[in-house]
Amino acid sequence: MGNGIRSTFYAIVLYDEDPLHRHVIEYIRSCPLWLDYYVMICHDKDCVEPIRYSKSETELDVSEPTYHVKKRHYHVLLKLKCRTNLAPFLKMFVVKGQPVLQYALAVLNPFAYVTYMLHADFESLHDDKKFKYKMTDLVYSLRAEKLLDSQNGNFVQYFSDILDKLADGQDVWDIAKEATLSLSPASAQEYIGIIRQFQYLFVNRGGKLSLHNK
Repeated sequence: MGNGIRSTFYAIVLYDEDPLHRHVIEYIRSCPLWLDYYVMICHDKDCVEPIRYSKSETELDVSEPTYHVKKRHYHVLLKLKCRTNLAPFLKMFVVKGQPVLQYALAVLNPFAYVTYMLHADFESLHDDKKFKYKMTDLVYSLRAEKLLDSQNGNFVQYFSDILDKLADGQDVWDIAKEATLSLSPASAQEYIGIIRQFQYLFVNRGGKLSLHNK
């Protein structure tokens, strides 16, 4: 990302094992004056398949893969009060003269990044190594919650409910049927509209609309 890009949204990754990163996590949670709000999630169930070599160390071992849990880390979405570019943003995270962050991502679509944090984006939903997190795993600052509610009405609540039920193994059609029985006609129409809008997220390789943790 070039320094010329100016944004109010940035995403960073912090590792729990790094003392400086833990310091930054607590700093963000304190909501410094330059920060409008944050959204944070701890990834402690992500898996990775190690590259394994044969005895000659020149050919890949094609035996059954073994997955290992990645190091515990946090994905953090930050909404700044003022638009800025990368260099000044990174300088906000200096501890005892030592820069903590080497990289950050300017985010154009904050909601799309939140779906990525949850592994609810299209690619992650179809990757068995990606654990499917729930909206309840997200940690918001209070201002973020109010902003999302005021901008999206019932959208955040309904989208969260759909993701959680899919993650629990429910079929999307049963979820839609339940909505028609438990919600008012107007609310049910809004709820089912969200399912239709994001159904491409839930289509697995077999064509069935569902989402399961592996």
